[in-house]
Amino acid sequence: MREATAEQRDNHVPMRTGIHWPDLDEDLSVERMIEGRSAAPRPR
Repeated sequence: MREATAEQRDNHVPMRTGIHWPDLDEDLSVERMIEGRSAAPRPR
């Protein structure tokens, strides 16, 4: 997300369990937001 453009960050989709950024293939769950945890890093 840090390296994403403003346009990429603005393109998000609310989901039942969190938020999805399709341009970035990133997801953030409501559970992690409430707990104050960041998303687990994905293996590359």
